[in-house]
Parts: sequence; C-alpha cells; structure tokens
Amino acid sequence: MTNAPSILKRIADLRLLMIENQIDAYLITGADPHLSEYIPENWKYREWISGFTGSFGKVLVTPEKALLWTDTRYFLQAENELQGTGISIMKERVPGAISVEDWIVANLAIGKNVAVDGLTISAAEAHQMSSKLTANGLTFRNDMDLVGQIWPDRPVMPIRPAFEHLLRFAGKSRIEKIQLVRNVLIANKLDSTIITMPEDVS
Repeated sequence: MTNAPSILKRIADLRLLMIENQIDAYLITGADPHLSEYIPENWKYREWISGFTGSFGKVLVTPEKALLWTDTRYFLQAENELQGTGISIMKERVPGAISVEDWIVANLAIGKNVAVDGLTISAAEAHQMSSKLTANGLTFRNDMDLVGQIWPDRPVMPIRPAFEHLLRFAGKSRIEKIQLVRNVLIANKLDSTIITMPEDVS
C-alpha cells in the first residue's frame, strides 16, 4: 500500500495551485515528452501524485474528486496502491466504461476550465480532447505543468552518454535500415518522413 498521507498532501497542494490558476479539472497522463512506454523517474508524475505504479493510467483531479483510469491489467494493483488516498478507480476497456473526456463533460458545468501538461499528451489526443470539451462549453488548456511546481524533490533529468548498439543486437546496419525506409518512400512516391520516437531514431 502506498504512503497515503503523502498522497493526500500532494493532491491538496495540487488543488491549491489549481485554484490559483482557475483550473477546475487537471489531467495527469503519466507520459513523458516522447510518449515513451518506459519513462525516466523525473517524468513519473502519475506515480508521484497517486502512488499507482502501473505502466498505464491517467489521473484526473477536480476540487472534489481524484480519479484514476486504468485497464484490466491493473485493477487489483490499483485497489491496493490507492488505499487511503481518496483516489477512485475508473475501469477502462470493460463494458460500460466511461472515458476521461466523457466523464469531464458529464460532471463539469459549462464555462469550467480543464488543463493538462501539453508535453505529456500527443497532438492527436490533445486535438480530440480539445474538440470534445470545447463543443460542450468547456475550456481546454495544454500549457500548464502544475505537478512540476509542487514536486520539491523531483529527480533530475537523466544524462547518460550515447552508445552504439552493436550490429549483432541490432540485426541490420544503420545504412541498411535507412535504405529500407527510402524504399518505402519511393514505393509510396514520398519525398521524406519525420522520425521522432527515440527508439526509432536509435
């Protein structure tokens, strides 16, 4: 079980910052700016604010409620880790499940403000959420890193030297891999592609 008193204090601090910034619901996605599957310690916002250590989940905090959305892999784990924190579990990928966006629309009044740290959400997700919320009279902001402001001992960004992934582990050389990408471009009559995921770049 997690350290419930610390979690309660963190959520209370977040709510104070939400009041200062006129935010009525704040979403914590649990992602880093690369939307990586495995994220460095300094981007584990969801784990820090909730105590939930699963690899998938989103936390939504409002003045009255704190909710964690996660899927079937983590229901039992979440129940254990969230004991005493006041955070309720919202089950995803089950019949009758309600999405974060639909819950917000159903529970927030017109004119309320919803925010997320834009570095932790994809452009597609941000667009989808913005469209849904604004269509229902809510304001959506993606320029607010509130958790970073209240995490006093946040780990520093890891800085490690790059190293070459040896050919026996990589399977093909970088020259071969680049040529494979060029072949796909040529076959599809394209001039270029942009590769942004760190594991793809590497």
